[in-house]
Amino acid sequence: MRVRRLLLFLIVAGPGCFTDSEGSRALDPDAARDLRRKLAESQAARPTDRGFTPTAPDRFTIDLFDQRESFRRNLAAAAESTGEMQLRVWNGHPSNERYVTALFGRGGGRCSGILVSPNTILTAAHCICEFRKDGVKPDGIRVAFRQNPSPEALGELIRVTQADREVVCPFGFNEADIVLLRLERSAKESPKRLADAPTMTALTKRAVVRVVGYGLTEAGRFAGRREADVIVASPTCSASDAAYFGCLEGQELVARNVNEERDACSGDSGGALLLEDPAGSGKFELVGVVSRPVLRGAVCGDGGVYGRVDDSLRQRVHAFQVARAR
Repeated sequence: MRVRRLLLFLIVAGPGCFTDSEGSRALDPDAARDLRRKLAESQAARPTDRGFTPTAPDRFTIDLFDQRESFRRNLAAAAESTGEMQLRVWNGHPSNERYVTALFGRGGGRCSGILVSPNTILTAAHCICEFRKDGVKPDGIRVAFRQNPSPEALGELIRVTQADREVVCPFGFNEADIVLLRLERSAKESPKRLADAPTMTALTKRAVVRVVGYGLTEAGRFAGRREADVIVASPTCSASDAAYFGCLEGQELVARNVNEERDACSGDSGGALLLEDPAGSGKFELVGVVSRPVLRGAVCGDGGVYGRVDDSLRQRVHAFQVARAR
């Protein structure tokens, strides 16, 4: 397997290396650069790409970096030696994408959301079920436009009036994990544009995308709105990808960066997945909505499944806006 060969490369000796109880050593800068390149190329790989389909998901490619301390230490050493170590939403860095919001109920924050029109929030449908656990209906949800969504923080807090659909709970993830929420008034922040068809065409395997949300960090706490770059593993969720990752064929996409554990986590559901404009404007467009981990029940850092922006979602947002105007 490609990842297994990479791991063998990872423990090759180099000058100035440290050694742990498993005989694993750090890498010199040149070896580290080569390692990072190969690791990046491996992100979208899975066993079915190499001519066979496992009867059960092959967790080796996903979990070994988490389970073996020597691999974690060497990977960190490799990244640091190139000066390119970056953080992640799962312990990511603060984000200025102010159209990404935090959703609150009686029991506190549950999910993230995206302002897609002045009075419309796009979020994950399963978040409705999370709020129901606290006895909160859609009209009991509050939307916070704040970097730090704590009660004492400054910034807008707007009440939701209704959802565009009835969500059946518990949510089974056998349908699109997307819902629209109407705000009682327009927000002051500018909404985020949904990606158009040409941008979605540019969303290919191995494309670098950015996830933004209010979820847990690696330290197990909520630290406000954060972001990190991940890599597309499946842009449209093919039939074989659906079996492997647990995504909905043609309706969702998969992105991950397991080697550096960049990922969405609990609380990021409903957050944004962004792709830089392929025309070169430097702007980012909304291509997906955070839904859940790959292989339902996987830990944060293994990769995520995202609802995909398409024509049906664009039409749905437009219809929701028109219905309010009547």
